[in-house]
Amino acid sequence: MKKTAWITIPITLLLAACQTIAAQSIEPIPTEPPVMVTPVNPPSIITPAPNLPNPASAFCTDQGYTLEIRTAADGSQSGVCIFPDGSECDEWAYFRNECGPANPGSPTSNPSTDTSAPGAAPAEIPTPLPIDPADYQGWWTYTHPVYNFSIMLPEDWIVEEITNDPLLNDHMLSLHPKSDVEKANIRMTFRRAGEDTLLWPTGVGEGEFVAQGTLDVAGQPATRVYLVCPTGQVNSIWYHGGENEANIQRGDLEFGFLFSYTGVYCQEGYSLGGKVQHVGEMIVASLSL
Repeated sequence: MKKTAWITIPITLLLAACQTIAAQSIEPIPTEPPVMVTPVNPPSIITPAPNLPNPASAFCTDQGYTLEIRTAADGSQSGVCIFPDGSECDEWAYFRNECGPANPGSPTSNPSTDTSAPGAAPAEIPTPLPIDPADYQGWWTYTHPVYNFSIMLPEDWIVEEITNDPLLNDHMLSLHPKSDVEKANIRMTFRRAGEDTLLWPTGVGEGEFVAQGTLDVAGQPATRVYLVCPTGQVNSIWYHGGENEANIQRGDLEFGFLFSYTGVYCQEGYSLGGKVQHVGEMIVASLSL
């Protein structure tokens, strides 16, 4: 037992000495100040340039009305178009002709081309409005995660992937406003060349197809075809690759665009034209690969 005591004591003293030396030899390592990294916008979001109005803001002021930017409690901002009679509505709702001055005598915008107004049926095929690249200010960009094409939409439009159709799963998007009031919808289908996916509906309602010029889509013209109801409304607009080609082919991808109102067919007050058609065609024309 005496030998064990004499062995244990030196080891204990040696450990204590090592700990003392280690504690004395460790010095704090100087640290550098943290590097601040400025976050950047993700590539799929378009940030509007400062002081450049979006199309809805410009449209409100161009008609001689007052535009007011309001800030909500959460910090988000929205534009309101105020009319001389004291009535008002959201700038995008006015741009899409969902509302307007309460006084019918107040000035309105280009009534001859505003064919989407309730109760109005076009007397003739509507003439598309020219697209100004500056009108895309404030829009956001959607990029498909698999096929890598991109398309731009107004700030109040959304993209829905269609998953309830076994024939078109992963090959169809529904583009439409967030509001349920606005029934405008763009049915966008796509496939890679050689894929066995049907891009167009197999049946259409009563009406007559009328070709009306072209629309540049991804840098090349696509044929614009109206489906005109027997009562005169433009129920839908189809965008084809050419006179004898239904699909729009760009690179190794093929697309189909069908712009229409959902839930209504040849109903009074629903006819594509004017500002509604203009917004839809800006979306279709923004396709990029």
